[in-house]
Amino acid sequence: MLMLGRNMANGHEISLDDSTQRSHIFISGRSGAGVSILLEQLLTQQTTQGRGWVYMDPAGDTELLNRLAATARHEGRDDEFYVLDLDKPENGNTYDILRSGTPEERAVRALHALPYYENNPGADQYASQAFDFLVPLLGAIDATGKSVGLRDLGVLLMQLDNASAQRELLDAIPTGHPARAAFLAAIDPFRGGDEAEGQRLKNVLGGLAGRLYALAAGFYADVLCNPRPEIVLSDILAHNKMLYIRLPLMGKDITMRSLARMLLHDVITSMQARAHTPKRLRTPFLCVMNAFPVYGFPGGFRHPMTNSAYSQARGMKVSMVPVNQGDAWGRLREFHEDGADALMGNTFTKVYFRQKQDELTNELHPDLPESTLDGLTLGEFVMWQGATRYRGLVSNNGAPEQATAITRHRMWPAEERVRLNLTSTPDPLA
Repeated sequence: MLMLGRNMANGHEISLDDSTQRSHIFISGRSGAGVSILLEQLLTQQTTQGRGWVYMDPAGDTELLNRLAATARHEGRDDEFYVLDLDKPENGNTYDILRSGTPEERAVRALHALPYYENNPGADQYASQAFDFLVPLLGAIDATGKSVGLRDLGVLLMQLDNASAQRELLDAIPTGHPARAAFLAAIDPFRGGDEAEGQRLKNVLGGLAGRLYALAAGFYADVLCNPRPEIVLSDILAHNKMLYIRLPLMGKDITMRSLARMLLHDVITSMQARAHTPKRLRTPFLCVMNAFPVYGFPGGFRHPMTNSAYSQARGMKVSMVPVNQGDAWGRLREFHEDGADALMGNTFTKVYFRQKQDELTNELHPDLPESTLDGLTLGEFVMWQGATRYRGLVSNNGAPEQATAITRHRMWPAEERVRLNLTSTPDPLA
């Protein structure tokens, strides 16, 4: 059970039971209207109830991170509290962004390194060509018993137009393994096939390689590409742990948006791990995605939050909580029609703080009096559960206490996966 606030009509609690949480929650409102207060209260309740969550923070809110860490310590859960900090990596835990998933899933995750351009068929075709090469390549790497990080994959893509590198990788695949034939077909343009196709593929892979390499540059290499990571999202989800992901400067930074899409994709593809959690322990898990429209709406086959993703989350008792800190539906649909429609159709509970009440919001909620949302005061919200409307006020607990600054809490790492290293060809990006 999660409490959102008090009903302004009768003072009763407005709460979401476990079943309702599974049907997902959309939260929207302008900055300073009360959204951040509600998000902290939801995460705090999950922590004190022994439940799990992932929070994607686009603003680098150090004070919120410190308070949530303090709550986890107070509840005796500090060994379940993980931090992926892309601002101050020395305070966070390590992660391997390409560790988990099928070759298809990891290929899509890698492709989020490419910028997304709305309604650009050329960009979609470019990504599709890269996908068709990445899937057999990642399958071949799996067959060798080795692994790759972001930087390793970028280097490998640059090496594979070289016959020596192709031969070295083929020799590492067991004879007769189906991945060998699939990889041979993928590199055929490099091996005397269509010359124009070979050059086109080289250009595609070169562009992707540069983006992957850039993402893994500097301190990101240790944080995101650790062969023995502390953070494994399937473990976080299956065991109801907590993960705070700090992604500062996301609003205008292409790199941060790419990383956020990769991370969200890993969360979604890791949900199936909860199928192995005993039902009595499979309590509702929150995935709170602040500033969701910034990174949650790439289209085409790279779109992370599809209808099937929402459906899978429901089945695994994961409540997806996309948060829009701005005006409501009109602008979302103007720029991201398919994504906005999926968001509308898959969030049973919708919570609105002060914001512009646009025409599309009126169409979605015909029982909402004109200009109601524009006139809400701090902490006031209007909420729908299906067709039932409530007007509430977020509980005001006063100014939050100053918490001790978080320091790195070392966690037991996952089993190390040895990296693939082709020695026959120099690193072209060195």
